[in-house]
Amino acid sequence: IRSNRIATSTNELIGALTLARSEAMRSPGGAVVCASSDGANCTGSWNQGWIVWMDLNGNRNLDGNDRVIRASQARNRITVTEKNAVNRIEFDHRGRVSLSPTPSEPLALTVAPTTCPTNAKLRRTITLTVAGQITSTQVDC
Repeated sequence: IRSNRIATSTNELIGALTLARSEAMRSPGGAVVCASSDGANCTGSWNQGWIVWMDLNGNRNLDGNDRVIRASQARNRITVTEKNAVNRIEFDHRGRVSLSPTPSEPLALTVAPTTCPTNAKLRRTITLTVAGQITSTQVDC
């Protein structure tokens, strides 16, 4: 059951990142994936959930005519963290990650069960390069 929860959460997060990247390339303002506690605003932590929204006016704030296109709630007994405490991932109109300052290394989100037995391959690391490439790897607890 734990393994299925991790796989589902990982796939949902990868799906959100992929959707944001593809929508960013269709919109001159780009798109954003951010941590969200309520499914409507960029507040809270990745552990509570995330939203994907199109930045239609290009001001990097969720307001006005901007549109939330997907909201996901976090699953019970799953933790999602970003190693550099990044709470939002922005994609520009070319599908590239647009963060200020530009990170020197790829962003890495970790999805893991709250209780993770030693040596069990239940943690997933989702890596996102500046070019927008997404990979996922299994790692030990």
